[in-house]
Amino acid sequence: MGLKKSRFTQCRMPDDMFDEIEKIASEEISSFSEITRKLIKLGTKLYKIKGKIITPEALDEMKKEVDSKIKNETFLNSLLALNSEQKSSIVTYLQMQEEKSF
Repeated sequence: MGLKKSRFTQCRMPDDMFDEIEKIASEEISSFSEITRKLIKLGTKLYKIKGKIITPEALDEMKKEVDSKIKNETFLNSLLALNSEQKSSIVTYLQMQEEKSF
């Protein structure tokens, strides 16, 4: 395994944000830096979804659509028809769900 590239950075943040990160760090028994890196990583994944707001209603509709496509055996064809941005959004969402489960 190679060396990880890391840089020392400084940034300004509001006190309430700083306090919230400290609170999360103490709850997870982790360092402030580690929690900050974790939150930034999650934030960049969310940013990649770009404006695709997933509401509970939209999620239910998507589940119904996927269920019907699975029954009709057209699910894989519908995945293949997606453009690269849509495929990337689905992959990012699934990765986030997988990380939540750990």
